[in-house]
Amino acid sequence: MTVGSRGPRRACYHLGMTSRPLRLLAALTTALALAGAAGAATTPKATLIVVKKYGFSILLPPLHTALVGTTTWYPIPRTVAAIKQTIAGYKAEHDTSLASAYGEVDTNQLSKYAFQAFLWPPLESVVPTEVSVQVVSGLHLAAADLASAGAQYANALSGGGTVVSSPKRLTLSAGPAEFVEADVNNGGGIHTGAALYLLIHGGRLYVVSFEIDATLLSKSSYSTVLREIANTFSFKT
Repeated sequence: MTVGSRGPRRACYHLGMTSRPLRLLAALTTALALAGAAGAATTPKATLIVVKKYGFSILLPPLHTALVGTTTWYPIPRTVAAIKQTIAGYKAEHDTSLASAYGEVDTNQLSKYAFQAFLWPPLESVVPTEVSVQVVSGLHLAAADLASAGAQYANALSGGGTVVSSPKRLTLSAGPAEFVEADVNNGGGIHTGAALYLLIHGGRLYVVSFEIDATLLSKSSYSTVLREIANTFSFKT
């Protein structure tokens, strides 16, 4: 079984946007300055995302940190036109920080993922925190292919100073999964942590992946929350 070109090229950097963490620094500073006021607002509730086209759902709860306060997941529309409309909407609301965040979206990645979302305000890092779901169809995969898929994704992430863990088998609510974790050296002292959960269902490969500052991913307070989110992933008939 070969995943081929549908492998996690983007996850190898964010992993395809070397300049984005630096460009987000100004937006990060603004967001932190506004965090105190945002904390006084009503606490956001978890958002249930259902993608009927690919038959899955995932629950995205807000995150709470001492420095930033409450942060929320913002889904990325799947077309350039919809992203432009979203940006225009936030500009009309005078929310320039969110408008800028959506303006940084790499539209070349839209067709490669069934779902993407970013955390905002950003955590205490210039590395964006994102969740995505990739669906690889047409390979007619079976449960026996899961280990091979994990090995191929781990291999695709390797190289260029990236440290990749050996794939591990674990069980999520949606079923058996291969877990791969990587520390990607972006240069300039910036490291992106990637946590991938691979599942096979209905002949398709589903990859639930998170990208976050590698230092934060190494902390159990963050890695546990991301694991809990992955555990909410489920298949819909």
